[in-house]
Amino acid sequence: MRLINVLAATLIGVTVILVQPQNTAALDGGEINNIAKQITVKIEGKNKGTGVIVKKEGNTYTVLTNHHVVREQGKYILITPNGKTYNFNSSNIRQLPNLDLAVVQFTSNDNYTVATLGDSNELKQSTEIYNFGWAVNDTICFKGCDRFYNGIINGIAPNPDEGYALIISNNTLPGMSGGPILNSQGTLVGINGLSVKNVLSGAVEFKGIPINKYKPYQNLVIVSQPTPTFKPQPPKSQPRTSPTATPQPTSNKNNSPTDFYLANTFKGHSSYVYSVAISADGRTLASGSYDKNIKIWNLATGKLIRTLSGHSHAVLSVAISPDGRTLASGGGDKTIKIWRVSGR
Repeated sequence: MRLINVLAATLIGVTVILVQPQNTAALDGGEINNIAKQITVKIEGKNKGTGVIVKKEGNTYTVLTNHHVVREQGKYILITPNGKTYNFNSSNIRQLPNLDLAVVQFTSNDNYTVATLGDSNELKQSTEIYNFGWAVNDTICFKGCDRFYNGIINGIAPNPDEGYALIISNNTLPGMSGGPILNSQGTLVGINGLSVKNVLSGAVEFKGIPINKYKPYQNLVIVSQPTPTFKPQPPKSQPRTSPTATPQPTSNKNNSPTDFYLANTFKGHSSYVYSVAISADGRTLASGSYDKNIKIWNLATGKLIRTLSGHSHAVLSVAISPDGRTLASGGGDKTIKIWRVSGR
């Protein structure tokens, strides 16, 4: 592709002013392939897939992948471009609401390349793109090999499920889910993830998620929460009681927390519930949702008391003060809001 310099010259007396816009030259396929290999990791475990290094803070790296790659409970291995391995499990994963995307972090003193995020809003039909990923074992490559394809945007879906707005001509093989979709400048504009077969024609369409869907969650805090393991305590010796003792609803002889039973279900949010908090007196529950609302409930009856609106994006966290008179909420709009009980 030729780079055309547009020169605008204005003559003022003897002064000539030159205005030269800076155009970004398209890279060739080999250069883009090299970028893809540097920013991509391989994921092995319950499922096999690919991920993209999208952020670095200190020696902590953030990897973006498809949630369906890591949604199964269990242990996973992340393999970086230099062949080093890092272990993680389900508790280290943070799913992004309403999207088939998840992020995981690893710590390393090695210097890995971080993807440059592009603007997926600039994509349109016929835009040239490239995708990359680690395909699973096949008859050609018995240990799984990287695959690199070029193609175009075939279409953009206006109301996609789980964020899959990009319809692409590029092949996406099993194992390439979570890999990068790059534009002709080598910037990250999407994430691989889905193939759909038309049951009538047999034709297969490949789909990806625009990178702008991820951007509101770039500063999401990922807290590792080890998967709890419940160890029942041996039953304590109890004094003999009358045989007329009232039976309990569950036979929880050893106080094991695994003997929970469903007491109530609250319905009212129109999207994912991302956070809940219970007041210290056990009477009130607050819930935060991707629908941008906070709902206050009577914990005993399940009755909705009030809906709080004010965030312009998903409510990711809620907390109630010990006295029950103050509520704090954190949202994807990068704000923390403080709510107080009105005086009577």
